[in-house]
Amino acid sequence: MANPAIAEKFARFKGKRALVMGLGLWQGGVEAVKFLHRWGASEILVTDLRDEKTLAPSLEAISYIPVTLRLGEHREADFARAQVVIHSPAVRPDNKYLVAAREAGAEVTQEMSLFIEACPAKTVGITGSNGKTTTTLLCYEMLCEVYQRAQPELEKKWADPVANPPKKGPRVWLGGNVGTPLINRLEEITKDDVVVLELSSFQLMDWHRIKKSCDVALITNITPNHLDWHKDFEEYVWAKSAIGLYQGDLESVERNGRPWPRKLVNRDDQAANFAFPGVPSGYTLRGITNFGKLMLIRAGSEPIATGQDESLSLSDGTWCWGQEDEWAPELPTNENGYVVAKRTDLRLPGEFNWGNAIAAAAGSAMVFREAVYRVSSALRRFRGVEHRLEPCSSINGARVYNDSIATDPAAT
Repeated sequence: MANPAIAEKFARFKGKRALVMGLGLWQGGVEAVKFLHRWGASEILVTDLRDEKTLAPSLEAISYIPVTLRLGEHREADFARAQVVIHSPAVRPDNKYLVAAREAGAEVTQEMSLFIEACPAKTVGITGSNGKTTTTLLCYEMLCEVYQRAQPELEKKWADPVANPPKKGPRVWLGGNVGTPLINRLEEITKDDVVVLELSSFQLMDWHRIKKSCDVALITNITPNHLDWHKDFEEYVWAKSAIGLYQGDLESVERNGRPWPRKLVNRDDQAANFAFPGVPSGYTLRGITNFGKLMLIRAGSEPIATGQDESLSLSDGTWCWGQEDEWAPELPTNENGYVVAKRTDLRLPGEFNWGNAIAAAAGSAMVFREAVYRVSSALRRFRGVEHRLEPCSSINGARVYNDSIATDPAAT
């Protein structure tokens, strides 16, 4: 049985002529076809520049759905006839075919835009030029310590299992550029759940059109990247800003029963600060780059932490939480409070990964404060992500790492 709220949101697709631009090989196009079929599109045309042989796995996945295929080319007439177009994030919004569709009156959108438009759960969005995948997965694993894992198929991929996983209560989901597409699982997601999303500038650029953002928005850093796709660096930063720009003010969010909006940005990163000017409804992180201090400051209310000796502090590779909680577990303490994590808990090399861990922990604690007490366990379980400083060998005492994901100067 359809979720009434979701069904109402997507009733507009019933009986429509739909087009999917870019079936691809990474599930997004496949899930878009399934989505349109689920919500009653009368026609579905799939157009992709690749041939049938290349797309064979994706075509097999949608073989039960009646579709028209246009492979090896795009035709402007197809776009002019469509009433709904779902396109790959890799296609710029000013692409001539998408322009033709909009001029003909079609709704032109992306899979992640449809998801954030209808998602009933709290959302944690993470973006950045570097470190966003590691930060996203760390945040997800930290929340898996206190929430049920909604996608058991993801367990053990990058971390060891949770020792005592929650058996009931809200669930945590993983999506965006990692995990699995969630557009066709919206009816399983409840308002009590949490969704952690890794988001690219390509996806976020479309959020400026729909004026939607995540409830917790975190930018790890912004350095020149994807300038072969974006017109310039300014457009790239602007695209990233959509992750938190449309959260709304505190009063309107509270009236709608959503959590207070929160933004996390590294105060040492000039471009990231440009994306969130003034951080009007959120927190600032200091110390991800220089590891001097971590500051979490909330505008309009009492801060979670200010300065180096209140609530949350970093010193000598130890992360402490200074607030007293009646439900706090037994943890070692020092003069700054509960020792919730140590640098040695993190199995990943590189001081920047300690910064990623700090950002992930701050993001998870904003969703559920108890998560801060489980940081150490999550760090010890986390093995890391393939192609990101991935240990692969040792030659004459020299350690060899696979860091093939580092494709921009700042990452190296």
